[in-house]
Amino acid sequence: MALYLQWLYADEFLGEPLDSTLATARAKDAEYRAEAGPPGDYDPTKFALRNVYVSPALMWDALRRKVGDRAFWDVVSAWPRTADGTGTRAELFAFIEKRTGRELSSFFDAWIMGTKTPHA
Repeated sequence: MALYLQWLYADEFLGEPLDSTLATARAKDAEYRAEAGPPGDYDPTKFALRNVYVSPALMWDALRRKVGDRAFWDVVSAWPRTADGTGTRAELFAFIEKRTGRELSSFFDAWIMGTKTPHA
């Protein structure tokens, strides 16, 4: 999420178009996944490579576009207030599904466990 927020900031305040940033990241994502594995099933000997940052940032953007700005920002602002903002990946995904009223398991599986970059 931190990288995605950085991209949004750069778009809004630094004049770095989000669409360009996303296109560059998508172009590199397959390489990152091939090098270190999916972000949710990464090679622990290669932890902290770009796949654990870039792929989820792309996922957050895809989620925002899928559920809409209002639902996305509602989830983003509400999650830290639940369980002190901590939880497992499964708890976060269940929270997002409940809060948006959408079944998103295949979306999350593709983005987090997939070996290829999902279509946005």
